[in-house]
Amino acid sequence: SGAHAAAMLRHLRSMFLSSGYIVQTILAATKARSMSDLIFVDSQADQLESSLLASIEEPNPMLPDESREPRISTDLVDLVRVFLLHRILPLARLCAILGSDCVQLLLRLGIVCALDGDSCRSLGSEAAAAIVGNDGAS
Repeated sequence: SGAHAAAMLRHLRSMFLSSGYIVQTILAATKARSMSDLIFVDSQADQLESSLLASIEEPNPMLPDESREPRISTDLVDLVRVFLLHRILPLARLCAILGSDCVQLLLRLGIVCALDGDSCRSLGSEAAAAIVGNDGAS
């Protein structure tokens, strides 16, 4: 229903904001000069993703933490990877971040799509939403 979809979109907005999905944080984490760098991302995606992964809150024991730059959560890293860098993320992980109801809505709206395992064949939005609804995309 429309009311359910509106509630899911409010929840989705809340999840993005609570994970720090704001311009300043995204620019700092990706080392992008501006959000425009994320519009035509194809030529820069690897560099942006590398910077993003380097800013994750779990420190790498092999790299001394010399900088005092703020660290970001793995949830924010994965949201940026999916929605700005157009990277593939397992449905189970997306469900863990956003909840299966929101992922079902995103699938039905065509905002995200699901791939079928080894064949890398795109599933239809309803089939993918049904899978998420049946088992939480595990």
